[in-house]
Amino acid sequence: MKIINYFFLSMFLLTLGCSNHPKIERIELDSKLEKVATEAQEDTLEISRFTFCELIQRNDWDEVAILSPYIVAKQLENGGIKDYNQIFDDLETMNDSKCSFLFLQKKRVIAYSIINRGPINFSKPLVSIFYLNKVDCSRLKLKKMASGFDLLVDK
Repeated sequence: MKIINYFFLSMFLLTLGCSNHPKIERIELDSKLEKVATEAQEDTLEISRFTFCELIQRNDWDEVAILSPYIVAKQLENGGIKDYNQIFDDLETMNDSKCSFLFLQKKRVIAYSIINRGPINFSKPLVSIFYLNKVDCSRLKLKKMASGFDLLVDK
């Protein structure tokens, strides 16, 4: 009887440890964004085209959620974002010099990136989560500011 109980307990614990959610990939974008910022800085135009979509090697996302610093889990839940739990500890959103990208497919996180805010400011004032779909992503512009670049979406 003890063997059967141990067997069922073991199977139960194994089932808890298994997940049907795939591992969420971390995408490195910092060096690519620094290169874009350097090229835009050398440009004589005040507003430059920004091809953010081309920097991302994946094509299976339908929108990007750009998280400002100091975001909390409740804000992600309120934004309808699913499956963020497995990466929330890794998100460095409690750091003023970082912001995070969550690549979403039907509001489920499939990949993420943590970037320095220095060269390009992706966060928007008074907005915790800023969404870009693929159409908006192709309309991005960089506006030169005294402290770097601000992100604009050309409508």
